[in-house]
Amino acid sequence: MAKKFKPDRSDRGTAWFAKYCNKCSHKGQRCSIERAMVFMEPEEDGYPEELIYDENGEGTCTTFREGKPTTSLGMHIKSGGGFKKKWRL
Repeated sequence: MAKKFKPDRSDRGTAWFAKYCNKCSHKGQRCSIERAMVFMEPEEDGYPEELIYDENGEGTCTTFREGKPTTSLGMHIKSGGGFKKKWRL
């Protein structure tokens, strides 16, 4: 079994998210892997098995598929009395 990987909270971790999560076709599906890696630790039960170190010692996600997100995930920004602006991620 491969060693589980978790991006750190530094510039290197931010770069990993930019390389994988932000370019993944699963992004628009509210990827459960992305949420779990943020809120869980690799030693916890339920941490994604897909996040591993590859043969070069680099962190990777085995479900990563580069491409346009399959659905748009929007964020509503509160403006004044209600939610008026929608920004696309």
